[in-house]
Amino acid sequence: MIVVRPRGSHVTTSPSRAVSYLDDGRQVTWELAKRPHRRIACDAERLDQAVPRTLRHKFGVSDPESFFASWTRAEVSAKLSDIPILVWLQLHGLDETLSSADIRTWVVADRLIVVTTGATMRPARPAAEPFEGSTLRWCR
Repeated sequence: MIVVRPRGSHVTTSPSRAVSYLDDGRQVTWELAKRPHRRIACDAERLDQAVPRTLRHKFGVSDPESFFASWTRAEVSAKLSDIPILVWLQLHGLDETLSSADIRTWVVADRLIVVTTGATMRPARPAAEPFEGSTLRWCR
């Protein structure tokens, strides 16, 4: 179930809940029945905003619904792969998604928000394990 919560609401992630925040402060959650070792992620964007100029030029997409649908799919793929979105975009571009995941995109809230959800059977990475090839550490 996808829930758009008002500004100021706060629920945390859990094994059965993925959370994303809109730039206006609202929280979008994707909640499903618990499934052990099943990783989930979601990302959401408002459709009443313009595609940022630099991204419009880089990816050649100016329609907000098309761009933000692709962007949220890339974000979810990156989250499920445990890599930063900018690295995902360099490696795979905007239109490729994680093939080992079930990724779905919806337009909700009177067609004003695009939400992408994804789930894979890969277990979660421990919080203290660094990103491969970097000196970064995961934070809780």
